[in-house]
Amino acid sequence: MTNQTNSNTPYPDYALAQYSAYQTLVSSNLYELPINIKKLIRSYGIHIQTYADFAKDCHISMDNVVFMCASEDGCTMKRSDGSYLLLYNDLIKSKGRIRYTLAHELGHYILKHHSKNNKIKISRGNFLKNLNKLEYNKLEQEANYFAKRFLVPLPIVDKIVTKLNFIDVPTLINIFGITQQPANYIINELSKRKNRIYSYKESYQLSLKFQNFIAKHYNNKTCLSCQYNYEITSNFCPICGQNFFIIPDFKNTTLSNLLRTTNSMNYPTLNLDAEGRIKDLCPICKNETLYGNYCQICGIDIINKCTGIKTSNGGILTSSTPCSTPLKGDARHCTECGANSTFLENGLLKSWTDAPQTEK
Repeated sequence: MTNQTNSNTPYPDYALAQYSAYQTLVSSNLYELPINIKKLIRSYGIHIQTYADFAKDCHISMDNVVFMCASEDGCTMKRSDGSYLLLYNDLIKSKGRIRYTLAHELGHYILKHHSKNNKIKISRGNFLKNLNKLEYNKLEQEANYFAKRFLVPLPIVDKIVTKLNFIDVPTLINIFGITQQPANYIINELSKRKNRIYSYKESYQLSLKFQNFIAKHYNNKTCLSCQYNYEITSNFCPICGQNFFIIPDFKNTTLSNLLRTTNSMNYPTLNLDAEGRIKDLCPICKNETLYGNYCQICGIDIINKCTGIKTSNGGILTSSTPCSTPLKGDARHCTECGANSTFLENGLLKSWTDAPQTEK
């Protein structure tokens, strides 16, 4: 996409700002939310420094740094050697506001505002004497739009809305690490475009880039017994049969952080075909030709199903009518009722406490 407006025009190019924000994410090595913006900025060779550290290094006061930057929030300077220095005010208590400042300043860099306008310094939120008002407003509005689309890409919001079946301001704040103001803006944007369809190429690329992260955090819950991630619609963990879990609750910061820091585990599994049948050798007799529900040589059940058999903490077995829910190749237990699976009962899978496990 090319800029449709002349760089000297007072009209902001919002289309270019959005395209640039999305392409910056697509070409980055970032795959998780909230976006690690400092890591991305440093990947461009931009030096980041806090106001406090800059004041200490230059032996000046914080007030002088604010005056020099012409901003309480931050600024980006193009140095004589062609490199860039991004300064931000670390005394601001809101992490979301700091993240927005960093994204805003990155926008100035990505959109080449310094080069196009031959400016050494551009600050967030303050008019500079070396820019006329129309020029300044154009640069600021483009950088603001870049920051909004970069921190909260609408294609990713759409995917999360699909998974959670809702979205609100607190959820946006928690997931994307933003403040209430941009979160309100996003909610309004979603409301305005309900009947519109967006099919930008970069939107598809963004969706692919973050699809694993979204699937892990917004479509699963984590078992607190065996640390396995499983479908949020399942009643019981397929690995240990417990129903002691945490689910993504982005209005509850404690639970959200716990979910993100809990390591999900991999457990040994048997490969199944599209019909849910073991597709390799029979684990018991090594028969190579498997069909139907049972191995025709040794008679073992080669489809993983609920047995209806449960074991209590006291080791007492209880039995009920087996569920009809199809089970996966790693399921030791029924996800509907928690009973043992046929693979566990027949010894095709070891109990999760005896099986080797690795982190996902």
